[in-house]
Amino acid sequence: MKRHLYGMVCATITPYDEAGNPCEADIRSICRYLVENGAHGLYPNGTNGESLSLRSSERRQIAAWFADENRGRAVLAIQCGAATTEDTYALVRHAARLNCDAAGIMTPVFWPLDERAMEDYYTGIVDEVGDFPIYLYNIPSRSGNDVPPTLLARLMENHANIYGIKCSMPDLIRISDYLRCTQRETDVLIGNDTLALSCLALGGKGFVTGPGAVFLKLNVGIYEAFVEGDIKRAQGLQTELIDILRMIRNIPEIPAIKYMLMRMGVIHNDACRRPLRALTGEEKRCLDRAMIAARV
Repeated sequence: MKRHLYGMVCATITPYDEAGNPCEADIRSICRYLVENGAHGLYPNGTNGESLSLRSSERRQIAAWFADENRGRAVLAIQCGAATTEDTYALVRHAARLNCDAAGIMTPVFWPLDERAMEDYYTGIVDEVGDFPIYLYNIPSRSGNDVPPTLLARLMENHANIYGIKCSMPDLIRISDYLRCTQRETDVLIGNDTLALSCLALGGKGFVTGPGAVFLKLNVGIYEAFVEGDIKRAQGLQTELIDILRMIRNIPEIPAIKYMLMRMGVIHNDACRRPLRALTGEEKRCLDRAMIAARV
């Protein structure tokens, strides 16, 4: 039975070893840490995973390590969008062969595309992988292309294996439009930590978070309190999370997540690939204060 994404889904980082290669031991460590501490879903090889700085062979290996370590516990969706259509399609086929729960597919990047071009892009792989679940990934601030509700509706009406969309836009009107764009039930997850509870309140299935790897208890707690009907507690946790994120909002996110996970002993190296830069001493001290405030 195919499993849908829901709840707190972690957009995982990619740790490297001393030689600059993806580190199997640390990737497995991240997977165990997240699953054992309540993450409902895992989303490797996305933006926080530095996907566009990874070779396709590296992305396939990372996906395989996650699939093997996870062993079907959390819902596992591999982000497969790449710089080339050929690589994107190959990565989706690989995720299906690994028997992952789903693939996320980011819109094409850099080249401005209209709805017809993007519909052709998604249709080209969705039909090929049969009933393997697909989630669109809309992050126009990075990719340069936006998935309008009309496009999501047509794709979902024509392809039963498209389950929904991850939307990394701080726009609750867009979330509402996605939820109502088709007669089918649409899985909508927001990629914005500060609007996690708001997305759930509108009817969204959950939220995808990078910093949630560090602030795991707060993020998982928001979802669980909401499901239990304890809205006051969910609101309190969301406010607490916003206050912590405000402390670190001017620090580059991916290096920050890696540094904090290293401080927690989950990974051993906080290096990122260029063009991402190393953190300054003051930035690290600020992150230390945020971890204390979050009781991490």
